[in-house]
Amino acid sequence: MRPLIKLFVLACAVLGFAAAQTSRLEGFPAFAPETPLLEVLEQTEDTVRVRHGYGETDMPRNPERILAADETTLDYLLALGLQPIGVTSYSPELPAYLAERAGDIPVIAVAGGPDSVSLEAVLALEPDLIIGFEHLGGNAAPELYAQLSRVAPTVSFLAPPENAFRTALPLLAEIFGAEDVSAAAIADFEQEAA
Repeated sequence: MRPLIKLFVLACAVLGFAAAQTSRLEGFPAFAPETPLLEVLEQTEDTVRVRHGYGETDMPRNPERILAADETTLDYLLALGLQPIGVTSYSPELPAYLAERAGDIPVIAVAGGPDSVSLEAVLALEPDLIIGFEHLGGNAAPELYAQLSRVAPTVSFLAPPENAFRTALPLLAEIFGAEDVSAAAIADFEQEAA
């Protein structure tokens, strides 16, 4: 299977699983269609203010040390040409299709559930931005989101299960100023899918 098609299939499976889990997590904010998935509110020379699942965050305009809070976000960041400093994952190793693109990006294993990310390991990487889907790799619990927010600006968002790649990649591209890269990646995906 081609990498972009694998990405789409994996994203749909993960997002479908997460959607099913959403109603079972106490205190977990449910996805509401009227709530923006990720929205740029304001931009300055140094920061971008975004609205997301847990409110608003001022993130650096050009972050240099991005921690991907899940494998799907890592995949999307790599598709945008960004090289995160680390990723949280339920597996100690990344899937082969992702590992070959990720190189030597460190994996912070999530031992139990989404509330078991090693904050010491996150701190050791010294991120200037933590970003990911709120149901994966350490962002699911509001308490953990609050802890991660003390380490670095943290952005957590939901993408709807339908057309996740087509929806989430442009949202990420907008906050990183990579709209052209996103459009090209989606066009490549559409061509491979056809």
